[in-house]
Amino acid sequence: MISNGTNGGAVPGSVSNQGTAISSFNVLPDAEAAGWYLSGGYRLFDKWELRARYDRLDRGTDRKETERRFETVTLGVTYRLDKQVRVLADYEFRRVEAPGLSGNATPNRILSEVDDLFGVKIRIRF
Repeated sequence: MISNGTNGGAVPGSVSNQGTAISSFNVLPDAEAAGWYLSGGYRLFDKWELRARYDRLDRGTDRKETERRFETVTLGVTYRLDKQVRVLADYEFRRVEAPGLSGNATPNRILSEVDDLFGVKIRIRF
């Protein structure tokens, strides 16, 4: 089962302007999906490491109306304080589209608003 968002991108439970429909979550119970990624890293110095990753997920591929394509390029740096503690910073360049629909279709208008993402994590091993 694949989650496929909500009706028209509306908040679940909200009522349409005409008062005839209530937005709900949609699922694709028998849909197909495929994904893959390529990841690598390089240790610069004893405490510093650079990382890069490309990943792609094609979801709902059995019908062009339900297909969504997620592509992400992630660039990251890791600093190792010691053997137990690391600080990781990542920047994700994210692109999402519904390739089987026109560019002005509602899903593509909603998906075009997906922003890039920057994050910092502290990883502690114990």
